[in-house]
Amino acid sequence: METQLLQTELCCQLFAKVDDKRYLIPLKNQIVNARVMNSIATIEIIQTCFNDSSDPLEVFLNVPVEEDYGIGKLIVQIDENIIEGKILEKKKAKERYDDAIAAGHTAALAQEEEEKEEIKLIIGNLLPGQKVQVHLQLLNTLKMEAGAYCLRVPIHYFPAFISQSYEYTYQFNLDIQSISPITYLSYPSQSKIDSTYSDEKLHRVQISKEGQSILNLEDELVYYFRTNDMEQTVLYSQELDSHPDEIALMLSFVPSFIEKTATDTNSNAQLQVVEDEMPDPQSVQSISIGACMYIFIVDQSGSMSGDKNTITCQALILFLKSLPPGSQFEIIPFGSDFRTLSGNPEGFQYNDQTLNQVINQVNRFQAEMGGTSLYEPLHHAINNIKTTLNKRIFMLTDGEVHNRQAVLDLAASCPFDVRIHTIGVGLDCDVKLVRKCAILGRGSFSMAAQNKDLKSMVITALTRAKDPTYSNCKFNFNHTPIVETNTLKYKLRSKNSYELYSNEVFMLCILIPKKFFQSFTLKLTSDVHPIQNKVLNQEWDQKHFSPIEKGDELFKIAARMKINQISQDILSSKSNYFQSIKEKQIEELSLKYQVLSKMTSFLAVSKNDDQPLGELKATILNKIEKLPNQDLDRFHYDISFTCCAINQDEGAECDDDSWQQFSYDPPDIDCKLEMNQNYYEVEQEYCNKYEAKNELDKAEAVCLGKAVLECDNEIIGAMSNEKHEESKQYLQQEDKIQSPRHILIADTSYNIITKQDLPNRSITLDELIIDQSSSGYWRSIDLIQSFIKEDIKSDQVFIQEIMDAISDKSAFEQILLTLVALMILAKKFGKKKSEWQLIAQKARDFVKAQGIQKPDNLVKKISYSIL
Repeated sequence: METQLLQTELCCQLFAKVDDKRYLIPLKNQIVNARVMNSIATIEIIQTCFNDSSDPLEVFLNVPVEEDYGIGKLIVQIDENIIEGKILEKKKAKERYDDAIAAGHTAALAQEEEEKEEIKLIIGNLLPGQKVQVHLQLLNTLKMEAGAYCLRVPIHYFPAFISQSYEYTYQFNLDIQSISPITYLSYPSQSKIDSTYSDEKLHRVQISKEGQSILNLEDELVYYFRTNDMEQTVLYSQELDSHPDEIALMLSFVPSFIEKTATDTNSNAQLQVVEDEMPDPQSVQSISIGACMYIFIVDQSGSMSGDKNTITCQALILFLKSLPPGSQFEIIPFGSDFRTLSGNPEGFQYNDQTLNQVINQVNRFQAEMGGTSLYEPLHHAINNIKTTLNKRIFMLTDGEVHNRQAVLDLAASCPFDVRIHTIGVGLDCDVKLVRKCAILGRGSFSMAAQNKDLKSMVITALTRAKDPTYSNCKFNFNHTPIVETNTLKYKLRSKNSYELYSNEVFMLCILIPKKFFQSFTLKLTSDVHPIQNKVLNQEWDQKHFSPIEKGDELFKIAARMKINQISQDILSSKSNYFQSIKEKQIEELSLKYQVLSKMTSFLAVSKNDDQPLGELKATILNKIEKLPNQDLDRFHYDISFTCCAINQDEGAECDDDSWQQFSYDPPDIDCKLEMNQNYYEVEQEYCNKYEAKNELDKAEAVCLGKAVLECDNEIIGAMSNEKHEESKQYLQQEDKIQSPRHILIADTSYNIITKQDLPNRSITLDELIIDQSSSGYWRSIDLIQSFIKEDIKSDQVFIQEIMDAISDKSAFEQILLTLVALMILAKKFGKKKSEWQLIAQKARDFVKAQGIQKPDNLVKKISYSIL
């Protein structure tokens, strides 16, 4: 077997351990299929590899996933034998896996890692010459970016290999389905539209991208699409043979507050297709609520000291830098007492002078203000700060108060033009208070269990605060669901009201007894917005829900969303009893609806006499039904199988009686943690620590390569001298190194140069943000130049294009620096977009004001190399 030395962490790359070393398994083909139904995404990763060694191997596959992803299916094909994994309790699955391996069978085990968002798959006893094909199904809900649905396919779904003998073909297929006409589509270069289809009920676009060499794929695949009515309510129903007495229902829509024109409702609207373009959010004319007074009440009690205070101050500075021009603002630190940084009732006007003054004061915060007394600063913010603008109050705390009810009564007394957004920090926070305060104050609630989440949560709250919302939204069901979950991560109660936020997908998933479906009604109401004059007042019943093909997608999405909601409940409690109840609920949900959780594992076993074990499902993969007059066989698989249980006697685990018992919450436990949609936004990591594209130039890459050659020969292990020499020649030729994605990295337990050993530039995102003016442009040419290899004024064609587009030539340097800064943010700090998105929007607004109507189109033309 030809071998390759591997780095410590791998993503979506099959590897084996031989003689305490890890080696790549030859991957012959990689297919990623995605189907999008408005806001629902189903992604299939299909890898084909084989054991080319003379020994049985234990093969590993690590797949990073975000928190809101669900693992719907695991199908393993060993030669011609196809088996589908069954979800079992984690301990039981491991025991059966070990038993199968001991008996000489091939088995697959998949489970979620405890400490990180990653799926670990193990295929044990893969015999010499055996071919294995792994089908992993991921379920997710799409996010909104720039007023469009966005599907991001991470680059690590397509693993890279250094040796040409390990190259493989790849294929990505995307099937977009919508109930409204699709009017805008942006896809990666070298993609192609295979077909479009449209009738009165369904609008469909199918896209593909493929290549003969994976080394040519350097960036994640990003797809954007809009419909002609983003706010149209999507209603689906689905049945499932394995749960014949239940039906899954889904409601989804995007509050847009768009000023509609006659052409918006034209069902014959033309599809606009572009390549590699992020849509311009201002091409959708959303209604604005105007300038606001932003008030940040920040806990500076003693419990906020240390790292918690450091990250809080950083988040507060990011908040200040992200405020829109024309705003007013005030900062109120509090503990046993409180003070205002401005010292006057009107607060600050937002400009460079006041911004720098306040940032200097924030940098001196020490969290030395005693206990936690919240009522007085909140009362001051609501009643004593004088402004003619709408007030948006942000309250950040990590503690408990002695007068909870007084604080809640105060929040409930807010006039309509005041909103209270709350952020709880740490596990000692009074979650009930912070959550309820947000509900009564018609704002959003976030819970930062880990400090690293705080910045993105602050920006999410600010984004919600500056855009219009549907207020006092109430949901009513006439039948109690078996499972109810939603993207707000609240348990919807008819007596409570909620806010629905502009340009965020709101999704409600419920599972109800099928016998109640004919009489089922769902009602949604809201207040009339006093400025936009928009209101929600709708009622739906059975006839409004469009049935989709039988399957388990909606069941699994509902179960996964509920599991995530319960997981956040666990974080809010210090009671072991409460936590054990919630963990049992997660396990029951996972087993009943066969969606992976941290309490369970997938198990698939194949006898090596070509007979699958009787307890496993025999699976048939059928091609998707073709569209009319189209040859689309390579698109998604429909998965059908016989519904035999792992063991007949295990069926009792999920019978109706036990499920009712599971659904019951003890009356003395009422401390659910109800999160906003962005409670825990995990920064998705590339598996290769050294794969931070555009962060290392070629010289650094060669340095890394040379360091590998200095490692002890023992590291190279089973590599032949011929292949070793081939690797030397490859790494020593700078012109052959296309990207850090191609570099062979030795085991990091040896003394080699790593990314961490290079100059630490993690602070530079903060430096880049600090340099932006309150108007949105960047000021320091030296700072911007430090990020790029070429002279910033060396591209004369690009410079001339800017000069031709602007009327005020004196603003040229500000515009140039701002455009390059936008490029740096996207290419160097793309994984932190949730932190700098408002910074970037302010920059685009500045550039547009100078006469450049589509700044992103110019940014794409920048050819400078990022250091």
